[in-house]
Amino acid sequence: MKYLILSLYILAPLFAHAQSSGLQQNCETWIEKGQKAIINQEAGKALDIWADARTQLNEPCLAIAVEYIRLVTEQNLKPYYELAFSMYNWGLSTDNIERNEIALEREIEHLKPIAELEEYRHWQSLLADKNPALFSELRNFWARKNYIPDSNYNPRLLEHWERLAYINRNFSGDETTSSLNDPRSVIYLRFGEPDNGRQIMDLSIQPEEIDRFVSEWVAMQGGSPLRAQTLIGNITDRISEFEKQTEIEMWRYHSSRVNSMRDLTLFFQKQDDGSYQRISTLHHLVPRRAYGRQSLSRAARETYKQEQHSAQSPVSITPGLVMQYLYHAKLRSVDPYFSNRTTLMEDQFYRFSENVSLPPSFVADVIEDYSDEQVELVLISSAYFGEELHFRDRFRAERYLASAETEISTSREYLPEIPVEVFQYRMLDQNNRPVYATFVESNPIPAMYADYSSWSINNVAIEGDFNTMELDYREVYSLKHILQRRDAEGLPVGITEHESVIITESDTPSTSVFMIPLITEPVKQFVYAHLDNNLSPESRMLASANPVQLRGLGVKEFIQPPHFDAGPNILSASDLIIGHSRDLEASDGMYFPFIVSNQKMIPYGENLAVHFEVYHLDTDELGFSRFEVDYSITSRSGFLNLFRREAIDGRMNLSFEHMGSRFAESLELVTEDLQPDTYQLEFKIRDLISGQSVMRSVQFMVNIQDNNYSITSIE
Repeated sequence: MKYLILSLYILAPLFAHAQSSGLQQNCETWIEKGQKAIINQEAGKALDIWADARTQLNEPCLAIAVEYIRLVTEQNLKPYYELAFSMYNWGLSTDNIERNEIALEREIEHLKPIAELEEYRHWQSLLADKNPALFSELRNFWARKNYIPDSNYNPRLLEHWERLAYINRNFSGDETTSSLNDPRSVIYLRFGEPDNGRQIMDLSIQPEEIDRFVSEWVAMQGGSPLRAQTLIGNITDRISEFEKQTEIEMWRYHSSRVNSMRDLTLFFQKQDDGSYQRISTLHHLVPRRAYGRQSLSRAARETYKQEQHSAQSPVSITPGLVMQYLYHAKLRSVDPYFSNRTTLMEDQFYRFSENVSLPPSFVADVIEDYSDEQVELVLISSAYFGEELHFRDRFRAERYLASAETEISTSREYLPEIPVEVFQYRMLDQNNRPVYATFVESNPIPAMYADYSSWSINNVAIEGDFNTMELDYREVYSLKHILQRRDAEGLPVGITEHESVIITESDTPSTSVFMIPLITEPVKQFVYAHLDNNLSPESRMLASANPVQLRGLGVKEFIQPPHFDAGPNILSASDLIIGHSRDLEASDGMYFPFIVSNQKMIPYGENLAVHFEVYHLDTDELGFSRFEVDYSITSRSGFLNLFRREAIDGRMNLSFEHMGSRFAESLELVTEDLQPDTYQLEFKIRDLISGQSVMRSVQFMVNIQDNNYSITSIE
């Protein structure tokens, strides 16, 4: 028995290795089955095979999940997007590093362009240590980047794979080179399609361009025609030597889109082998030797000496400066930057020519020994200026790129923005715990109109006119207000949804109310306005990775204000919630029986409605509490006599007797005679048993037209 146990102990690792190898073989077998279906142009069958593998395998396989999402995004199979995201999460829901090591290594490289450097290095370290925490790290990475409050769909992840599909089609390397080695791939993964598309151009300089520029230059400086012809011939010959690859791609991103200091203009130069290299500026097209002493032929330098000897105005410009100027001038009409740059260069060249001309007295002193070294006194300044301009522009370009976001989502930009506002009122719940009555207001109407305008002309599924509201928009659209909390690392930790009523009256927001407990943990809170088109007609908005039904999105982060002291022996009161048009017959779905005005605007001629609550009232031996409320309304002009015969010095006193230690009421105050102005409402609540008191106040405005109010329901 002892020997049997020893044998099993020795063989156990071998069994484990065999089991792992078997699982790996099963994973590869399923991948091969799907790839055969793809070869036979049966993409749907391949997806079915890989989806079946999820149910058949004992452990998740990241390689299968990656193949699934790759195929779906390459062929733009949007009906499969939600399942593709689910498959990807399945592939990361394991702790078997060895089985998924190769797939993990590739996935980390795919994420490198859009990850922070420290984040990428941390992943590499986890992979090297075979630490299974890497799986959750990658899941969390994408959870933080999900801009919609949906744990079952992540458009940013799918958009990333769409970009990978694009670079594989357009920037693919050879059998030994990954498309990620192309610098265009890195930028495309970070920022997506350039604002003006990929602008491909050949900047090669033509002889007539040199002739025109140099002739004008020499004439402007007072040089002779002989000097111009000699300089033109020399510079033309030398530029033909210096110019190599002048085919470039120019990508431009507006600063507002990538959050950079300035607009980004990126250049990619085609190399002799067909690959591309990113260059910071157009100056990179000019080799350094094009500025130097040897850039002019000896004949040109001899002509220069002769003109100095005859006291004619010396004119000197190197091929490098000509190339710099003409490259920028070709793009004058593309962007104001290049127009400004060429103007600056013209000004600087003119000053340079004036400042470095050798005085006749100096020439007379040294003319007998005049050599190439003296000519270089002029040319060296030319070289210095050209390279100094190169350095400054390169520094700026790299600085602007470094200031941009690590990555951005263009799919998010396809969604019309829904304005969202948050208003919070401090209260206590039934167990006297601190809560906030949180009103969420949004206006989805512009997003609805943008969606309606984008429907396909051929679509006949929806009939009616949005503008005249013949269209029954309630059958088409639905609006959700969603509360989401994220922890200190940006990960979702809780979500609450409320279906809100879409109100089409002008300037009338759709509103929901959430009762949110006081948050003591270090979390961030966000509210979303989420507009769906339930019929999902064809739309240009679908040229993105967003869910097909999502047609508008608004988001706002909010911070809870400090709550009042809610100790059990301290009289407390809620914040005052005000509005107008009190409805005594309001349905049970209405939390406040009046139109709440979170903007604190009351229409002229309306009575003011106020909701208030009192907590921790002392009670007598029968369980009754007794308290008084003194309230007043003041304007900037002083106290107003608002309450006619009931008013006492512009104030009002109410007495209450109530069973229990807490009280809630909505009052209607007679304010229909108030003139348009800003007013202050003050409530002073006094417990007649304990003698404690508490005060609450709110400022409001009476206006001629009511532009912002909401009918609310509770969540």
